[in-house]
Amino acid sequence: MTGVVAHQDRRALSPAGGALSGEAKLLGFERPYMDLATAYHRFREWKSDELAYTCGDPAPALPTSADARALYEALSKALAQQPDSRTTLVLLGLMVDAFPSARIPQPQTYLEALTADVIDGGYSPAAVAMACREIRRTKTFVPSIAEVLQACEEARKQLVSRRSIAARMVDACTTAESPEAR
Repeated sequence: MTGVVAHQDRRALSPAGGALSGEAKLLGFERPYMDLATAYHRFREWKSDELAYTCGDPAPALPTSADARALYEALSKALAQQPDSRTTLVLLGLMVDAFPSARIPQPQTYLEALTADVIDGGYSPAAVAMACREIRRTKTFVPSIAEVLQACEEARKQLVSRRSIAARMVDACTTAESPEAR
């Protein structure tokens, strides 16, 4: 099954149509909903001093407190963003389109019910995008509505966890940059 989402609706995920485009540009991303989830990994790639010593590579510098704060604010906005039926429908439709051999008897009914349940769950577009990405990468068949809701809940928990880590990173970077730390 292909073509569930019209081409014009896919523009909702473009930087011009995405609500997080300013933060995404600040962090160097082109697709805010898709890449915000990976922003966390960009800041987690630093090697520990022990690993750097073992490998012989110099340890990379910590991000600036401004970069860490930008990540924290982007994650906070992603979590605070209210569910949007159009964006949710586009994200879920693209997910379903990723399963070319799907044989859903009534795809429109499935997508409408799935969208309604995801919106009722209060999942932000960033959490829905993360869940859809994970489903596309791990599932071989179109998931049930319950599986999508479970993936959305897991994505929300990951975003909350990443925001917490970003907050600690802001504190650490601010402390490291303070004159007293030198």
